[in-house]
Amino acid sequence: MIIFIVFILLVGLAGIISNQYSALRRMERMQRSLDELNIRIQEMNHHPKP
Repeated sequence: MIIFIVFILLVGLAGIISNQYSALRRMERMQRSLDELNIRIQEMNHHPKP
């Protein structure tokens, strides 16, 4: 019975770690997109249209 409980805990821990990893990847992609937008906005501000 104790082995079963330890197994369930390990599976749960692996699931939590996997979710955290995928969330981190999503946040990195979002940060990259925001950085690109920021660069474009700065370029528009430095090169105003006549």
